[in-house]
Amino acid sequence: MDGGDHWRPIFDQEPVQSIGSIAIAPSDSNTVWVGTGEPFIRSNVSIGDGIYKSTDAGRTWRHMGLSRTGRIARIVINPRNPNVVLACAMGSLYGPQQQRGVFRTVDGGKTWQRVLFVDPNTGCSDLAMDPKNPDILFAGTWQMVIHTWGADSGGPGSGVYVSRDGGSRWTRIVGHGLPSSPLGKIAVAIAPSNPRRVYALIETGYDGRGTLWRSDDGGHAWQCVNWEHILDERPPYTTRIAVSPVNDNEIWFLSNFLSVSYDGGYSTDLHAGAGDTHDMWIDPTNPDRMMIGYDEGVAITTTHGRQWNQVKLPNAQIYHVAVDDQIPYDVYSNMQDDQSDRGPSNSRTFAITPSMWRTTAGCESGFSVPTPNGQVVYGSCYSGSFSRWSARTNQLRGINPWPDESLNSPAGGLKYRFNWTPPVALSPRDPANTVYVGSQYLMVSHNAGQRWKVISPDLTRDDHAHMGPSGGLSPDNLGVYYWGTLFSISLSRLERGLIWTGSNDGLVHVTRDGGKHWQDVTPHLPGYPKYGTISNIAPSPFAAGSAYISVNAHQLNDPNPYIYRTTDYGTTWTQISSGIPKSVFSYVHSVIEDPFRRGMLYAGTENSLYVSYDYGRQWMPLQLNLPHAPVSWLTIQKHFDDLVVATKGRGIWILDDLRPLQRLTPAKMDRDAYFFAPRDAYRFRKIGTDHSQGGMIGRNPPYGADLNFYLKGPPRGKVAFTILDARGQVVRKFQTKAEAGINRVWWNLRYNSPRQIHLLTTPSDYPQVWREKRFWGKPYRTIVQARVKQTAVGPLAAPGVYTMQMSVDGEMLTRKLTVLKDPHSAGNQADIEADVGLQLKIRKDINTIAKSVNEIERIRKHLEDQSASLQRDPALAWVVAADQRLDRKLQGVENQFFQKTLADGDLKTFRAPMKLYLKYLWLYGALGSGVGDTVGDPDFPPTDQEVEVYALLHKRLENTLGQYRQVLTTDVPAFNNELKARGLYNVIVTNP
Repeated sequence: MDGGDHWRPIFDQEPVQSIGSIAIAPSDSNTVWVGTGEPFIRSNVSIGDGIYKSTDAGRTWRHMGLSRTGRIARIVINPRNPNVVLACAMGSLYGPQQQRGVFRTVDGGKTWQRVLFVDPNTGCSDLAMDPKNPDILFAGTWQMVIHTWGADSGGPGSGVYVSRDGGSRWTRIVGHGLPSSPLGKIAVAIAPSNPRRVYALIETGYDGRGTLWRSDDGGHAWQCVNWEHILDERPPYTTRIAVSPVNDNEIWFLSNFLSVSYDGGYSTDLHAGAGDTHDMWIDPTNPDRMMIGYDEGVAITTTHGRQWNQVKLPNAQIYHVAVDDQIPYDVYSNMQDDQSDRGPSNSRTFAITPSMWRTTAGCESGFSVPTPNGQVVYGSCYSGSFSRWSARTNQLRGINPWPDESLNSPAGGLKYRFNWTPPVALSPRDPANTVYVGSQYLMVSHNAGQRWKVISPDLTRDDHAHMGPSGGLSPDNLGVYYWGTLFSISLSRLERGLIWTGSNDGLVHVTRDGGKHWQDVTPHLPGYPKYGTISNIAPSPFAAGSAYISVNAHQLNDPNPYIYRTTDYGTTWTQISSGIPKSVFSYVHSVIEDPFRRGMLYAGTENSLYVSYDYGRQWMPLQLNLPHAPVSWLTIQKHFDDLVVATKGRGIWILDDLRPLQRLTPAKMDRDAYFFAPRDAYRFRKIGTDHSQGGMIGRNPPYGADLNFYLKGPPRGKVAFTILDARGQVVRKFQTKAEAGINRVWWNLRYNSPRQIHLLTTPSDYPQVWREKRFWGKPYRTIVQARVKQTAVGPLAAPGVYTMQMSVDGEMLTRKLTVLKDPHSAGNQADIEADVGLQLKIRKDINTIAKSVNEIERIRKHLEDQSASLQRDPALAWVVAADQRLDRKLQGVENQFFQKTLADGDLKTFRAPMKLYLKYLWLYGALGSGVGDTVGDPDFPPTDQEVEVYALLHKRLENTLGQYRQVLTTDVPAFNNELKARGLYNVIVTNP
């Protein structure tokens, strides 16, 4: 809504997050269609489940079918009739299928007809509609298949097709200047300003046949106008063009690099907009405004490409995630097209900003595994590149086991075959120095990577029939498709020398003596996907011989979920994933067992997170607010008991505090209500941060203690909580809405906030105040001064044990909560209690001021309204005069509580000296969470001067309260008596 500066997700509630195409109806901007599934292909892309439609600009969505089309690369909408839509379906690409080609609806998506189909191995890669004559369409078709061991782009199915009757009949253009088969991926585009100009970007391989073809007569005759490979490098991953809406000679090429031609394709210039580009939008009403979609986000220009604003989006593709044991702990990850990073799970400041993340070991595609204290990180990268990072020096060291660069080489001829995501594991007993990595062998270093040793035979099938060049017409050997590699390594924490490995060609091996002897323990069960990828192995934290494996077979055209369990070191296995619903998204990336509850498992699939309480016999969704992105990796931070989730497309998410889930039993679920024992809550104090806060930011967990409860059914009303300190004094009261099932509410560890002042009267120097929109319909105004607004919170409770009382439908449930001191702060318990004690005294005085002012305002509002209603009656002029006399007395006292200028509602004004109210708020903030530019006192005792200033303010308050009591006990009764004596009974009653 602001030209691309800020973005928010609008598709999170749908069961898929991978979007391949977007189209807005030209005749109705509220009608939006999206096609799901990634059309820019490499081995680890995400699939879709068809097409969706919104008629309210993305606020709500409806699934409109085509659920088995895999990837929808383009959607075009008839500019005259928004119910006529064509979808370019690429297919899953994992095997032959009928749901490929071009599909058309003429009734807004109620029904679809497949109008162009070549063969089961060929789908649609691009589609273009003549904006001036929507009956004319061009389509590029693409023969493509993906398997774990390689991609094969190109074949007789690829071609350029044209329809001149709205898509009912299609003709393949053979000859007429176009290249002959075999062809690969094809992009097509029609120039909006001159629809007779048509372009086709065609993958032909590297044999000099050409790259870009152009037609100047509406697609009847074609000529090759460019042979540059750079326009279409790595075609499966790119191949997209965009034509200016006002200049048919201006063409933009989206590839590894951004290129542009201004002469109809004959020559091109490299452009510095972005790298690894995929798609482009050019504003049809202002062609100087353009947007590029590339691997790290979007780039926007309003100057026709002279300057670009690169915008990071919350769409990080995370391969793996790990945690350390610090308090609060750090999170370690590897992000596609970025780097390996570590950042805080809780920044102890307002947010987790980009400046808080630091690079460590590894790169975009591998693992980053820290030692428990976070002082050393080992990481992996494609091409067998491994590194070690030291927190002490903040330096990296390359520790490649075999530094003979394998990039560009097929897997078959290599001494060591390292996958695109080579696994790394640390010794539980010597994590700083002993590290394991996997090629087709397991390798170990006991001296931090200085020397490596192979400690296994080849632990893969070693099938060289699938180790040739990958890519088809355009070879692309990056390790992404290396076959016969280790994909997972896990070491037992319970038994020394027990190591598990899993390969991407379906084998599981185990050693119990540190690699001296190995056993092939691959499951031999009906239905086991023989060549599936062992995507992770999770040794049980309870029994050395027990372990779990997830097997991912989706690249074998099998999307079913496969999780297996062994209890005897792999001698026998049981499939435990039948309870996960089957869909195109069912394949499993990761499975782990809860470290505190036996048999409690977590599994991440291509679009969901699941939990099981019974060793996988039954599975339940655990999605909550997690977007339906692929769950690529799972880990649990044991001290905080948090589940940390890596997703491919929506970054890293944390489910705080698993204990309610761990402790849920059938007996508890049978109760009407159950209040879970809360985990200890850390009283973290705010820390400083630097100024590098641009880009996307992460959210901290809610501050304080999470209170969890189970309800068998929906409650009749709200659930009430009361927090008591060790003396039984009320600290906080609040209510929350709840529903059947597990509910969570957070207590921010604070006392009730100070009472607010409610201004009811109209300031004499600014009678227009109620005309301001922010006060429309409001019964009162609060005093909000920008530099003291953060003092509106209650004091932070001191470390100690508190009683949590929960009341629901007449039932009272009680739990104890321990609040812990921030281990990073320098104060001690006595210091904190002294600071909190003085804050509570100040809060009491603030409440007294607010109560007094609110009573004054109530009386003054009565006088103001009475004068307004009587001022036109001369006989009652004496009442108006009496109102004004009493009002002056009351306002004289009120002006001692706060400076009169605050009544005007100004947010940031410095027109008059502070009076008692703001003086108190300032001191309150200085002792607590800060105020203005005063940082506050994190766990230090009050300074002598703070105590002294409080005493002075309290004395002034007592004097002012004395004046207030004098007015209430003398002037107000006199005023009431005067009215009563003259027969008026609208008497103000107060309690002095």
